Amino acid sequence: MTGFSPPPPPQAARAIVRQLFSLRGSSPRVSATALEEYDTHESSIEFLNEGSQADNVRCLVRVDGELEELPIGNLAPETSMVARLRAPLGANFECIWDCLGCEGTYACLEL
Repeated sequence: MTGFSPPPPPQAARAIVRQLFSLRGSSPRVSATALEEYDTHESSIEFLNEGSQADNVRCLVRVDGELEELPIGNLAPETSMVARLRAPLGANFECIWDCLGCEGTYACLEL
């Protein structure tokens, strides 16, 4: 009788696929997502780096006309960092960010 081992957990499959299709080593791949906790009205931006080292990540946020600069710092590969905002997200939310090694300036995704 031939036995089969149990299937790997879904995290292992995701990690293998990420490694196979990763562009690691080529450049930083940083994404930013704006988040708001509806029960507490606290807002934040999460930065996720899926590429090589991202140095000097900085972000400029405008919420309802009020500007806020967020010096995020360095993000190692496969890490994330959350930055709290002073004001809750408003109807007029804009966010741009960049880093050394990133190609261009990017906008945040609002959830």
